[in-house]
Amino acid sequence: MEKERRSSKQYGSLEKTQVEGATQKSMATNQWNYTLDVVLNASEVAIIQEFQSSLNSFPIQLSNNTEISDITFTTVCSSTATGFQCRCEDNFAWPYSTCVTYGACDSIVSGICTCIDAIPADGQSCQEISGLLAQVEYDMYVDLHFTDIGTVDALRSILDAGGFSLALGPTVNVTHINITTVPLVFYEYQIIIEVNTSDADQLRNVLNSLTFPVQISSSVNILDANITTVCSQDNTGFQCHCENDYLWPCDKCDTYGKCDGNTSNTCGCINAIPPDGQYCQPADQN
Repeated sequence: MEKERRSSKQYGSLEKTQVEGATQKSMATNQWNYTLDVVLNASEVAIIQEFQSSLNSFPIQLSNNTEISDITFTTVCSSTATGFQCRCEDNFAWPYSTCVTYGACDSIVSGICTCIDAIPADGQSCQEISGLLAQVEYDMYVDLHFTDIGTVDALRSILDAGGFSLALGPTVNVTHINITTVPLVFYEYQIIIEVNTSDADQLRNVLNSLTFPVQISSSVNILDANITTVCSQDNTGFQCHCENDYLWPCDKCDTYGKCDGNTSNTCGCINAIPPDGQYCQPADQN
């Protein structure tokens, strides 16, 4: 009985209907419905229980145009040795944020609890469970950045396996993920091709007649093609001449000898075919 003698606070909700110029029974069109939160203070729990028992007949007529259609008790707060506990009545509960902020004094199930260790500072009372458990679905778009396209393929395989569910918290679940857009990744390669021909001018004419890019397949294009080096045989061996805008690096000129009279470190002609497969380089790289 000691608990009942401590101060007790009970929250209730009632609905008031106001009708202008007519009673509720007239079904006038100008009417308003209000939901009011009322705080009752009582020194004895029995007083509240007696009040609850007396509310057994609705509506309660307050005047010719105002009546109370229903009263529902939602929250009972009572003092404890360490402070207060606020418990919800049947069919009511605290939302998850309130359970976490003030501390739950019972289990948090499906993101709700029915008891907290404080009186909320904002005057909030327990809410209907049906409203707290109502599911809301959102579509969200997230940008992911990967440096390896293989990671995208691995993620796609996981998602295609089905049965995907990710719990972000007691009240938030990710139920489905789709990859909608993957930007194309372009790789550029420089390929050196050796061509044996008896007429270098004919090869030049063929390349000059092409319109670039040249599509090889749905995913491969040739962006450009240039002749860099022409090697031809003479009475003493081979000479390798660079095309316009290309030069031999200085080490090749020194190793194989210049055949163009160039006095700078680089040159446009050497007296051999380099065995390492190197060819003339762009002039701006020398």
